[in-house]
Order: sequence, then C-alpha cells, then structure tokens
Amino acid sequence: MTTGVGHTVHLARKLTDDEWERFVAQVRETFNARGTMTSEGSFKQWTNGNLQVLLEPTDAGYRVRFRTVKGSAPWTIGSGLVIGAVALAGEVTAVLTGVAHDIGLVTSFGVLGAIGIGMAATTALRLSGWAGTRHAQMEELGARVSAMALEPPPASE
Repeated sequence: MTTGVGHTVHLARKLTDDEWERFVAQVRETFNARGTMTSEGSFKQWTNGNLQVLLEPTDAGYRVRFRTVKGSAPWTIGSGLVIGAVALAGEVTAVLTGVAHDIGLVTSFGVLGAIGIGMAATTALRLSGWAGTRHAQMEELGARVSAMALEPPPASE
C-alpha cells in the first residue's frame, strides 16, 4: 500500500530566482496551499507539511523533486485494525466465558469491530485515489517547470 508519492524532473538549466518564485506560485495554486520557501546555497525548497518541492543541483545540471506522504494513513489504518482486533478478542472472550448470550455485549463488540475495520478499509481505498491525484498534479507541474527551463533565462539574471 503506497502512502507516499514522488516525481522527479531533470531541467535543461538552473531556474532563476524569479522563475522559481513564479513556479512556486503555480505549485501553491495547484495544491491550494500556502507553504514556506527556503533557500540554502543552490538548494531551494517549498514545503507545506508533508508536501515538498525541491530544486537541487545534480551532476548533470538541476532537478526538481516533488514528494509527499499521506501521514495520517498508517495511523488511521493501524488504529482501525487494532479496534477491529480488540472487538474480535472481546467476541472470542464472550464465547469462551459463556456470556455470549448477552446480546447487548455481543452487539457492542460487533459494532466496534465494524467501525474499526470500516475505518481501515475506507482509508486504504481512498489512498489510491489520493496518490493518483497527487501524482498527476506532480507530473503536470513537472511538465510546466521543464518547459520553463527550456526557454533561455531572462536577461535580468
């Protein structure tokens, strides 16, 4: 199960500061997120939580790396499975101790188990759609920045 998405684009040349800022504006619009820009030497980045866009030097020139992680997914899936396991253990204990005739108790464990398993399953099912959307957004932005780097740099820089 994929909880992270990434995409890398190699550029024909280094982006100017102005081009990077214009590109970050497109990134913000695409992801509907403000984020923070930082720069350290040749490295530039824009981040918003788990979402990162990095401009980095390479042996062959420069690249832009996009990456993100659905940070809540492992916790939500894990919590749902734990809740489901606790409910199953409760059902088994009720049977083994002879209190399975208590319909309220058995129903409570059943509802608890359904909530837990439903929580895990819903998150797992939605994860694929989230990853597909994020990857498509990254590919589109990658094509834009790649085209930007194919144009000659502005004379001002």
